[in-house]
Amino acid sequence: MVGVEQVSGFLAKYGAKVFIQSRSTSLVKDCVFLYQAKAPLRTNILYACTSAELSVLPTSSSELNILCINEGNLDDNYWTQIKHNVIVVPANRETDSIDINHLVNSVCEYLNSYWELTLAQSKLTEVLLSGMGLQQIVDTGSELLGNPILVIDISFKVVAYSRTIQSDDIPWQKMTESGYCSYEMIDVMIDDRYEHRYSKFPVYVKAQAIYPYNSQLSGIRIRGKTVGHVSLIECKRPIKETDALLQKFLCDVIACEMQKDSFTSQSKGVMYENFIADLLDGKIKNRRVIEERMKLLDFLRQDIFYILTARLRPEIAVNKPLLYFRDVLETIISDSKCLIYKNDIVALISKSKENGLNKAELGEVIGFLKKHRMVGGLSNCFENVAEAKTFYQQSCKAIELGLRLDSEKTLFQYEHYFVYNLFEIAEKQEDLKNFLSPLLFRLMNYDLQNNTDYMGSLYAYLASGNNLTKAAQVFDIHRNTMNYRIKRIEEIMNVNLNDPNVSFILNFSFKLLLFSNYGGSNLTEVLKKLSRL
Repeated sequence: MVGVEQVSGFLAKYGAKVFIQSRSTSLVKDCVFLYQAKAPLRTNILYACTSAELSVLPTSSSELNILCINEGNLDDNYWTQIKHNVIVVPANRETDSIDINHLVNSVCEYLNSYWELTLAQSKLTEVLLSGMGLQQIVDTGSELLGNPILVIDISFKVVAYSRTIQSDDIPWQKMTESGYCSYEMIDVMIDDRYEHRYSKFPVYVKAQAIYPYNSQLSGIRIRGKTVGHVSLIECKRPIKETDALLQKFLCDVIACEMQKDSFTSQSKGVMYENFIADLLDGKIKNRRVIEERMKLLDFLRQDIFYILTARLRPEIAVNKPLLYFRDVLETIISDSKCLIYKNDIVALISKSKENGLNKAELGEVIGFLKKHRMVGGLSNCFENVAEAKTFYQQSCKAIELGLRLDSEKTLFQYEHYFVYNLFEIAEKQEDLKNFLSPLLFRLMNYDLQNNTDYMGSLYAYLASGNNLTKAAQVFDIHRNTMNYRIKRIEEIMNVNLNDPNVSFILNFSFKLLLFSNYGGSNLTEVLKKLSRL
């Protein structure tokens, strides 16, 4: 038998309310019209009537279970004073009037299929607990409901769709191939007829010109926040009223599964986040699809893009309010969209070619990161947003190399570290020592034998752009003294440091030394200190 409260839940779409007086007698197995009932009336039957027919109930009868259409618009106080368990359905709901015959037939169908529904819910729960993932949940739900299913988030992205049961219509094929609803479909979806697609209880929607099949829509919520909806497509068999209960349960199961995904649970629930996450994952590369999404979102319409990734320093073990940091960072950087992605804060920044990122904003970013003991990696600029994944990887690589080579810094720009990225790739094939200039070894050996520091002087000179005055300031010595050192270095190495090719080769070799530590830890530390001056 089924509880009266569960029956009321099934009738929720009709605006049903339940008033319980006796839980011990609230289980029913059938629904019949009160005027057809034979005495004695039984507690395990749900009796259907209008509010005008309540007077025929025998006053001496025990607590019964009543399904009543409220034709007299009686208020809640009236129903709480009746000694029976009562499900009250308003006679008129919005523009529709309730047909008691339809109501009784629906309840009878629900009671007959209750055990089938219970088994289906158990099967979905089993799939959820098994950890098979969202796709298996959707496939199982589709098989149980006998029709194809689409799971669509609030950015109109197709999160999942049934693979075992599919529709044969063109809109289905386009959505499942591109991963998004088309712009025309979105226009239909935001039409008034679809305004209840995020409803807690499934809503049946008739076919539209752009979509050939009827469908039943219901919302997905995580901690009270709407994150998408489930669309059950009526193309394999007619949708039954009892399907709504299973579809509602399926939405709850999908919500539980989506909460396992840290991105979904931390999402602000705004339309651009899934789009950016898909770009970072490299899931969408079709230019037309991207342009359609950007048009819909009115999304960052400048000429060039950057990716900034911010994360806590490795030594920080405590939890930090990343959601708050994300929002603050978005206010600091104009024309940016930020999200939590793989436990980092990632900003997609859009700027004009003429201006690019300005120093004032970068200064604010550095100040913010320092304050909260975070580090950031900034990619090179790029023009094709479809390449966001590559430049996101650049920003992460900048952090990795920056912490290795300049751990005291806060913001690492890939343009300053790309050569070290090249070294990483090269050392998988060759010993990097083979690429060092013999000229540096000559000077290194001279320093060791004569207890001098010409290596440091040469590095400072090259790092300052061959400027004697700036190099002298690094060591706090007179310009003439630095000039003497450079002349002596040229004699030892037998080179002209004003030759651009020589300067390039030596600069390149110094970077190799910094990266590989071939000069020994002492020299590496000296070079690192000089690079920070």
